[in-house]
Amino acid sequence: YIQVRESILRSPVYPDPNTDQGHHTVRTSIKVGANVVDSIAEGYRLNLPLRAHKGARAVAPLLTVASSNVMVESVKLAEDASGDLIVRLYEAIGDRTVASLATNFDYKSVALINLLEGEVDSQGSLAVKGSGEIELELRPFKFATLRFRR
Repeated sequence: YIQVRESILRSPVYPDPNTDQGHHTVRTSIKVGANVVDSIAEGYRLNLPLRAHKGARAVAPLLTVASSNVMVESVKLAEDASGDLIVRLYEAIGDRTVASLATNFDYKSVALINLLEGEVDSQGSLAVKGSGEIELELRPFKFATLRFRR
């Protein structure tokens, strides 16, 4: 028999006496024997559930990452309306790693960028292989943002 208790609301009364007052809904998930990567995946599953849409055929993922400790955080179009694809990812467990990425779309070039979508020096941490595979060297807990030019 195992008893688990959780308390996540602090409800301070200063400076706002109405902070965190009222009805709250909290979802919790327990996965026995989970490691850090399992916990992260479970958090995404719980907070960002899959949305099913009917279509003529299944859609292949835009990007796959072979490294289990590298998480794709977001995929979006570039703010400058160029049609370029922006991918933000991070190393999740505190290890140096070389992430192998494979795309399922055509692009002309790929570059490391900053959060304002300006190009930065990759300093040898980004390599494009002949087969379209991309290798990205990440330090522990490092975020990286890639711009795929169309």
